[in-house]
Amino acid sequence: MLKSCKQETKDIYLYQNLNMETMENILGAKGLTSSEANHVTNVVKELVKDLTADLKLSTSYITEDGENLPLDENKKVISWTENVQESGRLFGLSAWLKTAIKYKENLLNTVERKSFVSQLVKPTLEMLPFKPSVEMSDYLNQLNTKGLNEYLTAEAMAAHVGKFIHNFDSIRRESDNFVPTSFVKSGDSTYTVKSTRLYTSEELVEGFFELQKEHRDAEKLVNLYKSRHHDWVKDTLEAYTSNVKSIQSRNFNVQIGYNNEVEAERLSFENDKREQKNVISAFKIIVPNELQPLLDEVNKYAKK
Repeated sequence: MLKSCKQETKDIYLYQNLNMETMENILGAKGLTSSEANHVTNVVKELVKDLTADLKLSTSYITEDGENLPLDENKKVISWTENVQESGRLFGLSAWLKTAIKYKENLLNTVERKSFVSQLVKPTLEMLPFKPSVEMSDYLNQLNTKGLNEYLTAEAMAAHVGKFIHNFDSIRRESDNFVPTSFVKSGDSTYTVKSTRLYTSEELVEGFFELQKEHRDAEKLVNLYKSRHHDWVKDTLEAYTSNVKSIQSRNFNVQIGYNNEVEAERLSFENDKREQKNVISAFKIIVPNELQPLLDEVNKYAKK
């Protein structure tokens, strides 16, 4: 076997742990192609048919009018032992060639069956952030002390002052229906009850409008913070969406790059398989020196 071919074969199949010594003893740069070896085995099969015909131990005839008339064509084969030995040698040649053909086919099948498995490490993609909570409480929690106190105070004022002025009609009716003198009967006696106003109607009305203004101011401040919350929600979610899109874009580029590398690796793998199969296909079946004379004899019948 040529040194360069031997080295090339070792390099290609080293990772497959093939029996290199066996391959070097069977396949090489010179010898028979698989089709030539198949043809030789078919010729051997035909040659052996004649050599291994049943050994006839007798021949029979009848005598008629003094003439021996044969009943068969059996003849003594002087070289029958040599024929059996020759058959064994021919079968030995055929066994060698068939073994080599099968070995070569197995090498090709070994390469063909090998599946692609990427050796690249999958990239770690960036995790997407959790969508932020944008409730009013979340907005308030990010305010400073002054801002939070301002909102909570305004909210409390708007709620409690609002409740009072919304119920002011009952106070107004009570003031309008004020009776300075009334009578209370207790048993057989009747008592005169004198009542004195604590607040004049003007004081109540003046206080009502003062509280109403306070309520409007508080509600205005509460609404201001609600508007700021609305803007904060918009900005926060826009920033979140922008961040998610940026991460997705980077992950997409990383994934595309990885996929391209895997595809390039797969194409290289398939190219290697084709090259390996071409190398194996180019190998010829070595014929041992001991079998060469027998092959030369068979080739007299094998070659036209």
